[in-house]
Amino acid sequence: MNISQLKVFLGWFAVINLGLLLFNSLMYILFRELITDVWNSLFASTYEQFTQMYTLAMAFWKILIFTFFIVPYFALTIMQKVKS
Repeated sequence: MNISQLKVFLGWFAVINLGLLLFNSLMYILFRELITDVWNSLFASTYEQFTQMYTLAMAFWKILIFTFFIVPYFALTIMQKVKS
C-alpha cells in the first residue's frame, strides 16, 4: 500500500465516521426522550447520568476520528506535496 492509497483509505474512513457521528447526533436530537427512556429502563440510570455519558462518548468518538483519521490524512497530504 503506497501513500496515495493510504491517504484515500483514511479520507474515506474519516468521511464515513463523520457521517455516522452526524447521524447519531441527529437521532439523539430527534429521539432524545425515547433513547433516554430505553437506556434508563435497561440500566437504571438517571436522565442526567445518561446525558453526561452520551456527551462524553460522542466527544471521545470525535477525538478518535480526528486523531486516527483526519490528522494522518493531512500529514500524508503534506508528505505528498513535499515529495513532489
